[in-house]
Amino acid sequence: MRSPAKITILVLGALVLACVIYKSTVKYRVRCVVSKDFRGVFTIAERAHGTPPKKSANNLWVYNIPKDGTLRTTDASILEEWHTQEAIYADGSKLPSYGMDEGTIDSKGVMLFPLQTSGDRIWYFFVGTKEEYDQASTSPRPPIPE
Repeated sequence: MRSPAKITILVLGALVLACVIYKSTVKYRVRCVVSKDFRGVFTIAERAHGTPPKKSANNLWVYNIPKDGTLRTTDASILEEWHTQEAIYADGSKLPSYGMDEGTIDSKGVMLFPLQTSGDRIWYFFVGTKEEYDQASTSPRPPIPE
C-alpha cells in the first residue's frame, strides 16, 4: 500500500505534466507586419484607444506596424502568453526572427529582434542587423502616450 504522501506527490506531478503538455499544444502565433523599408525600433503599446489586432481561427494574431513604428492596440495580451513570433514585410516576404529562425539566417542579415517589455504595457522590437541591434539595445526608450 502506498503512503498518502507518495500519492499526493504522484497526483501533483501528473497535474504539472498535464499543464506543460497543454501549454505546449496550445500554440499562439504572433505575426508583425512591417513596411519593406522599415529599419529600427518599433513598439506595440496596449492602449484604450488603439487598433485591435487581427485574430484568426488558427491562433494567429497579426499586428500591422505603421510606418512611424508605433502601434497602439487595444489588446496585446497574447505577448504575455506562450507564443511563437514571426515577422513579414508588407509585401509578404519573410523577415527572419532572431531566436526563432537562427539556424536558417545569416548573422549579418536583417532580422526582427525582441528588445524589451515595459511595465506600461509596451513591447519594443528592433528590425536590423545583429550589429545594429547591439547598439540599439543600450539606447533608452521613450514612453508612449495614450
